[in-house]
Amino acid sequence: MHPVTLVLGSENDCHAQHMMASCEDHGLNPILFDTADFPTSNSISWNPSSSKNSLKINQKRVRFAQIKSVFWSTISSVTISENLSENQQQISISDSISTLRTFLSEPKIKWVNSWAVFDSHRVKPRQLERASMLGATIPETFIGNDSKRILAFVKQYKPAIFKPVYGGAHSMMIEEDMLSPLRLERVLQFAPVTIQRFISGTNIRTYVIGDHVYSAEIVSSNADFRTESNPEHIPFEPPPSISQLAKRVTKGLGMYWTAIDWRRDETGKYYFLEANPSPMFIHFEKVTGYPITEKLIELLK
Repeated sequence: MHPVTLVLGSENDCHAQHMMASCEDHGLNPILFDTADFPTSNSISWNPSSSKNSLKINQKRVRFAQIKSVFWSTISSVTISENLSENQQQISISDSISTLRTFLSEPKIKWVNSWAVFDSHRVKPRQLERASMLGATIPETFIGNDSKRILAFVKQYKPAIFKPVYGGAHSMMIEEDMLSPLRLERVLQFAPVTIQRFISGTNIRTYVIGDHVYSAEIVSSNADFRTESNPEHIPFEPPPSISQLAKRVTKGLGMYWTAIDWRRDETGKYYFLEANPSPMFIHFEKVTGYPITEKLIELLK
């Protein structure tokens, strides 16, 4: 029973494919597990009193006990037959997700990173709170859909930005025409938002991989550097206190590795924005020369 390294992702996921190739080069016997193929093609077998619990991926049986480590790039929604009634589809989705989570919560596997980490990342307000408790400074923040409180917050903390609570979209500066009470009431009926004081200064991204810390300035005048097509990355060594804080936040959030986004103001003060449990890294590694892949492989061994 040869040990394997599982990579969660798809054939269209460039980071998953990159890690598959790198694991292969280092003899880690990688297997790609695309959750979109469950339960239609792949299968999970689990028994509470058995040590023979397993996956079947592309007709290959992989016991849980074989899986030394898992690199989590992405997971997709389970695929359910369309030839079911609405009630049957709901049952199928619920049972499939429950079974998948039974595997994703297997405690004897080294998850880089774990389901618990990814699940908690979906509740970003709590991540901000936890980072603050761990010693990070966060921007003044309001989360909710009370228009009067949002207007009061923006009045107190100008300039300000808004972004989705869950994530998945870029931050944007709040303009005056967005603050019409009627417009706010209409928009906030559909979803709450995150509002933060805009920190004027420099974008910093810090990758923490085990005990290794790699940082770079990302040059951009935009509210969100991700809206730049190819911003300049300038590798640098942050103050030791920030590197130690980055490691403390990573460990405190239950992660083996992460990318932390900061804003550094004109006085040199660092503000924590987010810690991503599955960040993109190929471009960052290419433009900075940092050995991100090498250190990830070390984590998976």
